[in-house]
Amino acid sequence: MENPVPMQKDHIKFGYPATSLADARSRRDEAKRLLWCAPTVDERDIWQCSMRHIAHEGRCFVVSACQIQPSPAELGIDVPGWDGDRPLINGGSVIVGPLGDVLAGPLRGQAGLVVAEIDTDDLVRARYDFDVVGHYARPDVFSLSVDERAKRSVEFKD
Repeated sequence: MENPVPMQKDHIKFGYPATSLADARSRRDEAKRLLWCAPTVDERDIWQCSMRHIAHEGRCFVVSACQIQPSPAELGIDVPGWDGDRPLINGGSVIVGPLGDVLAGPLRGQAGLVVAEIDTDDLVRARYDFDVVGHYARPDVFSLSVDERAKRSVEFKD
């Protein structure tokens, strides 16, 4: 089933929002993306899920680097409402393959290097059943019209 919201689809595919239709079109030029880098400070499990989803939906490799910040006790500071022995940021760097499989990591609780051997043939195999933008790049089938006239966002009718 196709996503009926194409700009949202671009956001999912490319990992950043398209701010205009022209911007969305230029993003499609990057559709042959092999690798998407996503640095973060988000150590939560939901970030890992997001990275897997972006890799799967974009059929690309994703590398997410997450920092490590020691506990407030180790830093000699007080953070109100924070367990003094819990790290401020506990890492979670990860490398994900184009079908959403975790290839390396997540690395938590320590500084280090996350490494994975990447086979670019995985991109071809991953795109066999889902061509990220190829089926949209059909001017003989699809067209886009934009009505740029000013409109009210809310209208009340009796």
